[in-house]
Amino acid sequence: MPINDVMKVLILSILLWTTVDAVPRYALKNGESCNLCHVNPSGSGLRTEYGNSLVSGEELPYYPEEVSYTGMISEHLQLGGDVRLQRIVAQPDTTGIQTAGFPMQADIYGAVKPTKKIDIIWKIDLLNSYHRVWSQVRILPNGGMIRFGKTMPSYGLRLADHTAFIRGGNMRLDHDLPKEGLPFRPTKTAPFMVESALYFGNIYLTAGISESFLATTNWGMTFVRNLRDHALFARMEYTGSIRSVNFMGGGSVIHEDDLNIRGVFGGLTFGSVQWLAELDWARNWAGENVSLATYNDFNYELRQGLDIGFKFETFDVDIDSSGQSIQRMSFGVDFIPIPFVQIKAQMRMSETQNPDYKAKPEYLLQLHTWF
Repeated sequence: MPINDVMKVLILSILLWTTVDAVPRYALKNGESCNLCHVNPSGSGLRTEYGNSLVSGEELPYYPEEVSYTGMISEHLQLGGDVRLQRIVAQPDTTGIQTAGFPMQADIYGAVKPTKKIDIIWKIDLLNSYHRVWSQVRILPNGGMIRFGKTMPSYGLRLADHTAFIRGGNMRLDHDLPKEGLPFRPTKTAPFMVESALYFGNIYLTAGISESFLATTNWGMTFVRNLRDHALFARMEYTGSIRSVNFMGGGSVIHEDDLNIRGVFGGLTFGSVQWLAELDWARNWAGENVSLATYNDFNYELRQGLDIGFKFETFDVDIDSSGQSIQRMSFGVDFIPIPFVQIKAQMRMSETQNPDYKAKPEYLLQLHTWF
């Protein structure tokens, strides 16, 4: 394959990268919050002892088995990680179909636990330089905590796919639209932030302040400046069940300078069917207007460890005008044959209001392992 074609496929692979965030539908299936399996109460990253041993070993795989690994190296040290390899077949332009395989993720996580109420957590990205370090101090009532350090503020569904329009969306391989997704991209440098996390029964609430990270200017965490020079954010989530139906719902808001993003999210599971959805409005993100991003994810569990899914997403640059919107449909299979091994296959197609653009299918195959 010529060098130029290799670079095109490499760029496409990077933009289709799915990072190690939580999979909310797994939590929804059990009627639990993401903090059941992740040290971060909002999900993503280092897994808990329960998430490693019971969920990864017995509740997710097609062929479950008892797993003794918990991630705890000692009483005060925990380690974990994620590795993803991806193969892609795509046609980024008129040069024809191209294929390539690349390592997409190699992250090491760790936590030092000097006391039962303090965690010092880190993430080392071996492929890039997006390292993060923060602390969690459980000093608030009902298991609530204060989080501070270099990490990402909580907003919306913590999806594993950062190319979703409600996260980062299309970045370089766009379709001549000013923006094709919200600003929560994997290339964003984690800001210094302070966040409180509170539990009120089935309600989980977070709120905090961080350095400016959505805009290009980062003033640093200095409170002598106007609050407009920082990002203010909050997120609320409620989980519950009615008979055999588990459900979850909530809302998020983040405000930085003139940029305001707010949204609602939710989902439910009934038997083998799961549905997740999110709706977000962003003011002054793609020009001086209001943009709209939507996400719908339907999954059917054929049996434990084997799911088929359909996603429908949209992004409208300006809800008050026409002609600047994109929609995408995705079909896929998610297979977890044995503990700590996941295989994902997906086809997706995009469509815009531009009559000269015809959707070209993209095919992805991903191998994911974690510990």
